[in-house]
Amino acid sequence: RTGAVDRLRQIAASVSAELLHHDGGEHESLSRIDGMIEGCDAVFCPMDCVSHSACLRAKALCRKLRKPFVPLRSSGASSFERALTSLTAIS
Repeated sequence: RTGAVDRLRQIAASVSAELLHHDGGEHESLSRIDGMIEGCDAVFCPMDCVSHSACLRAKALCRKLRKPFVPLRSSGASSFERALTSLTAIS
């Protein structure tokens, strides 16, 4: 949900992270996901609004590149914040 991206960026910035956003193929090419994942540290994938093919592609590439793939129950800011806080606590 592109309307929440600014809020998600603020949450990421609060833990010194940068959020890169891809809409799962709604307006952006699915092939763009590959380059984005190669340049990131972890992938968060909301299950309530991302296409199944985009999620599977991201998950497979994360496995190949040995990067964390974090499925989110929803695209809400609180779901993202909890997952990001958990991931950064591990690091």
